[in-house]
Amino acid sequence: MKRFFMAALAMGLLLSSCNKNGDDVIDYQKHEQEQEQNQNQNSSVDYEPAPQPQNKKDHYGNPLQMPAMPKKVDGLPAKQGKLPNYHQEGKWLVDESGRHVVMHGCYQTQVPWMTGNAYDSGDGYNYKNAVAWSGENLQAVLSHGWELDYVRLHFDTYWFLNRDNVDHSKEGYKYFNENLFNEVLNNLFVPVMKQCNDMGLRCVIQCGYVAEEVLELGDGLHRTIAKIWDIMSSHPYIANNTDIMFELINEPVSMMCADGSVSSQSDAAEKALTEYMQNLINHIRVNSQQNMIWVPGTTWQQHYAGFKKYPIQDHNYGFAAHCYPGWYGSDAIEATSEYGQGSYGGGYESFNTGFSNELGVASSMAPVIITEMDWAHKGYDHSWGKSITGEAGGEGFGANFKYLVDRCGNVSFNVFTWPTLLATYDVSKAPVIREKPQKGDDNGFLYDPEACNLQCYGWYSMYRQGKQCPDKVSEIKLGGVYGDAFTLENKRFVIVNAFDDKRIIYPLQNGFEIASANPNIVKVDGQNLIPMESGTTTITVKACGLTRTYKVTAKEFELDWTALDPNIWQQGSWNPDTRTLTTGTYGFAGWKFNNPLDLSQYSTVTCILDGDKTDPSVNVEFHIYDGAQGDGLVKVSKGSKNVDGDYELTLTISKGTKKDNGQELDPSHISTIGFWSNGGKDIVIKDIYWK
Repeated sequence: MKRFFMAALAMGLLLSSCNKNGDDVIDYQKHEQEQEQNQNQNSSVDYEPAPQPQNKKDHYGNPLQMPAMPKKVDGLPAKQGKLPNYHQEGKWLVDESGRHVVMHGCYQTQVPWMTGNAYDSGDGYNYKNAVAWSGENLQAVLSHGWELDYVRLHFDTYWFLNRDNVDHSKEGYKYFNENLFNEVLNNLFVPVMKQCNDMGLRCVIQCGYVAEEVLELGDGLHRTIAKIWDIMSSHPYIANNTDIMFELINEPVSMMCADGSVSSQSDAAEKALTEYMQNLINHIRVNSQQNMIWVPGTTWQQHYAGFKKYPIQDHNYGFAAHCYPGWYGSDAIEATSEYGQGSYGGGYESFNTGFSNELGVASSMAPVIITEMDWAHKGYDHSWGKSITGEAGGEGFGANFKYLVDRCGNVSFNVFTWPTLLATYDVSKAPVIREKPQKGDDNGFLYDPEACNLQCYGWYSMYRQGKQCPDKVSEIKLGGVYGDAFTLENKRFVIVNAFDDKRIIYPLQNGFEIASANPNIVKVDGQNLIPMESGTTTITVKACGLTRTYKVTAKEFELDWTALDPNIWQQGSWNPDTRTLTTGTYGFAGWKFNNPLDLSQYSTVTCILDGDKTDPSVNVEFHIYDGAQGDGLVKVSKGSKNVDGDYELTLTISKGTKKDNGQELDPSHISTIGFWSNGGKDIVIKDIYWK
């Protein structure tokens, strides 16, 4: 939500009245002078300090200087907190008994224009009213049945930047007012934290600043954020309070690398990101050893694979991610404005691939918390993410999101709906079915089964009870299967979904049975349905005390001859009726799959070229890829004719097969199948078959 908050910040501060309070713009030159004096004050932090930046000026032309480490404050509590201590043990978030836990919550901010000006007494900065509103709103959310574990508190910079009529939308760190921040911390932020903790809710604190487009070690924003964490982590109520967790910064996008390049996901960017976040962690750990720290990734909190190579060094941390429709390959009706990515049709398979490559990697190292996530049809214009709930294993975002999160077992999340709406929730109104969602329809947004709120309301209740689904389920079905019959041409991973009477969907991780009446036609291997030979049989699913039977027609896998693209590389021609292919000069033609094929049930693929009609002088190779065309392939060249007078090109594709780059082929993720040739000569394909 980077751009939204920056726009709102600029609008609100330009409209606010002049109210100068505290010092003027923070004196960075003074901080530079203090750096040398304070460089040895971090003796209690057992980490290597982040390296000094390579450039003398940042990308804005301002001086670079690593932030001075804070002094250790005497007399702070060694450990405090009212709630059971949640902390990191390896990849898990655990409670005091070592039990694995995940958290579920909502978010809240105290900015007047984001709360309907509920407590604005005229000047827009009424601490007492803001605290009262916060407590009343959260209490209303809980009283309406939301089973929350935590609140993500967004301490917006609205409160603590110099209150002049100036444009804070660019380089907002220049207007940070330390005296004002301390005033707001003591009179607003800490009282709100205490309210949450008294209600049994942990706090995940987002420091207020959203990342500039480019983060750089030692720039003004870095020094300002470090200062904020210095202050908060040494506050008597916050320091070592296990009920309060820190999310270091909101939505980093790109990094200024040591070599001067700007990138989100390059090796240099990944190294710079770890150094940046490690420096902030080191600042916190001077005075707070107990607070859980959540570390964001780049690309608006989507990229985490780099932490595998450049790991965070800390004893109590996890990763803070965001997840919206269109991100990680998920289904989106419309792209989000930050990332600009989003398409519909990939369903579970595409989402699973993207999720596994990033959040799956993160969750293999440490706990994960998704601090922004929502979805609804774009017609409501009420959510950041535009998609539908759909079904796990089929189309849509929401149900697939829950299935993937639950599969990890260590991913917490909150729903990003306006807290004022959650405070009005009445689940007895659900479900509300809307054929054409309209803007301003709060009831539709809140109670539509295809939107996030009704689903999260039901899921949170089950998480609190330690159940997958309610005791009473009205329907079970395989995700992505519509009706009671379907055709199976390729191995298919299926997910069993349970529904209650309000159409809340519960994708099941276990507790179900899938059986085939004839394994010679369709074999069941775990959650995989595998066609063995052409024919028809039945599949029976049992779960939650219910039974459902599907008629399945298995067909041998065949490529669609009309879908062959003769122009993948260079311009060629293709006649599907005669199966005659001519590539361009050194061209490539074939099939590229948006949703990769799972051919792991086969060990070989064979292409037969007509020996009489194929030009004998053509140089042709049969290729198969499991990724982009530059990521390596398995290939075979046309050789001599077989006993039938045809050219027989056979590729081994079983697990363990090596590509030409030495890496193993993944037969469950075939992305491209096709032909390379020197071009201009006929290639006539008799058949392609699999064994």
